[in-house]
Amino acid sequence: MRVLYCVQSANFRPYPDIPDDKLLLLTYKQPHDNAIFLPGSTWTTGRNALLQAVYDKAIQGEVYDYYIFTDDDLIWTRGSFQEFEDRLEANKPLIAFPHMGGYAYTSTTFMYDACFNAFHKDVIFKTDLLPYIADFDHMSWWYSQFIVIYKTLYMFSNTEIGSYGDMVVENRDHNPYPRAHNPFDFIPYLEQQVKLSERYRCWQLPNLYYETIVHRVQSEPTVKPKNAIIITTIFEPSAQVHKIIDWCHKRSDVRQTWQLIIVADKKTPADSYSNLDCIYLSVELQQQLFPDFSALLPFNHYCRKNIGYLYAIKNGYSQILDTDDDNLLYDMNYRFDHIDEVTSSDSDSVTATNNTATNNTATNNIATNNIATNNIATNNIATNNIAISSNSSKSKWVNIFKQYTNSNIWPRGLPFNSKNNVPVKTGKVVAQDKVAVWQGVVDGEPDVDAVYRLARADDSTFIFNTGKPVAVQQGTMCPFNSQNTLWLQCFKFMYLPATASFRYCDILRSYIANFGFWSEGKQLAYTPATAFQDRNAHDIVSDLVSETPMYQTSLTVEQIGRQLLSEYTSDDGLTNDNSSSLLLEFYKRLESAKIVSELDVKLVEIWLSIVSDK
Repeated sequence: MRVLYCVQSANFRPYPDIPDDKLLLLTYKQPHDNAIFLPGSTWTTGRNALLQAVYDKAIQGEVYDYYIFTDDDLIWTRGSFQEFEDRLEANKPLIAFPHMGGYAYTSTTFMYDACFNAFHKDVIFKTDLLPYIADFDHMSWWYSQFIVIYKTLYMFSNTEIGSYGDMVVENRDHNPYPRAHNPFDFIPYLEQQVKLSERYRCWQLPNLYYETIVHRVQSEPTVKPKNAIIITTIFEPSAQVHKIIDWCHKRSDVRQTWQLIIVADKKTPADSYSNLDCIYLSVELQQQLFPDFSALLPFNHYCRKNIGYLYAIKNGYSQILDTDDDNLLYDMNYRFDHIDEVTSSDSDSVTATNNTATNNTATNNIATNNIATNNIATNNIATNNIAISSNSSKSKWVNIFKQYTNSNIWPRGLPFNSKNNVPVKTGKVVAQDKVAVWQGVVDGEPDVDAVYRLARADDSTFIFNTGKPVAVQQGTMCPFNSQNTLWLQCFKFMYLPATASFRYCDILRSYIANFGFWSEGKQLAYTPATAFQDRNAHDIVSDLVSETPMYQTSLTVEQIGRQLLSEYTSDDGLTNDNSSSLLLEFYKRLESAKIVSELDVKLVEIWLSIVSDK
């Protein structure tokens, strides 16, 4: 990312920590080496002279990603130039600014002080936000920035603006200049001269006076929800990645925005993503944003995706779509007028045992044929002493795929002895706000386990039938994955275990999340196919090895969850703090059962310290 600082100064070169090749300097009292000299200029005309120099450089082919306009008397009291640049690279806002110390209004998008403003190149070259209007300099040098602020309100949404209140600057040296803040001086100009697209008219010009610094901001303009799509990859950008970006463009409008977030790993070719319209979280940036968490999180593991989740949660994304770089998203809509609730046809349930690898022939064969060599497939994983209360011993699972097909197919993570448990309606209709996660089934290569892939008659493309959305009854277990998964709430349960295998980590998360949803009065819901997978190359035997702990421990995880739920819930339900405690305790008991290691417990503690307020 290239940044150019455009600085006005009286007679000197400020900010020694900004290298010469990133500085465009203008002086107005005395000439200075390599600086534009514009004697007698106002603040506004000086800024416009710098802007003209930016245009001239662009004509010569010298274009930067961001142009930061600032004065020569800036002091960072929290943050730095480099930290601000890092935030720009991570967030890619169109306009950004730190908090101006001593001015409460600059903590909102509406008012932003002119002393330090970053503009994306698209704002500079593709909009008419600038140049600054100098017509009112004889009244007040503030008015040119006021006009920019009002135009900003019309032209950009809050999701396109980076207001970084955790970074603070001050400018303590103030020379005399014309100052006034009577909005009626310049509102007639805005009404008559500023031609703005009807699309952005969210504020009415006759009422602008009441939103000025004089009366403060009484209410924020309607903020478009911003939504994230998160993938992690080690490959070059696939055709599907480009299509996901196109999908984001098509789905972003005046009501909402969608943004692709790509979480890098050590093998990810960073240069291949530099020109894509996405937020690219490089390994270095991950370490800067979440240093303690990133330092413990293993590399070369799917769990690096956790960094993307943290980024989206901390930056206020409303919906988070979990997917992969080999999925093609359909034009889906998750607003339904009617959501039936379903449970398992196996109403009598089965009694779970600790040694889940003995529950069916298939798992015994898999676990004893020496496919795994690193103690992955031993039957002792789930046989440690775990106190299971009598009211938690009943197991109930549903094969949700049977809602959308009659074929003999089941989702990855479903215990084999539950594959014939078809969904049956409970007669209840579930409200939209009770859905924590929408899991869409996937055409092409559905998310099935290695046993299914090895046993199927052919490799032909699988297409699900159409159908209606359904919500899974609380108390009925149903795995879900990270392939085509829209999270609406309960974000704290997004954590992907780092010490589970590649083919188990997202499924283990789903087992835990089921209990998390129930603890907060929410439910998992499924839809007909909303994506198509053109699956990346996989070694099925390696997948089988990776999935073996899943076959062995699914019922043990369920038992732990049911007991924890009975311990942590009451007639009043769970508080936010209690649900966080439930999640942490879940991982502690999984560690005791040797299903995860102590590393996951440490990571969950850090995770909760970051997301517990969300």
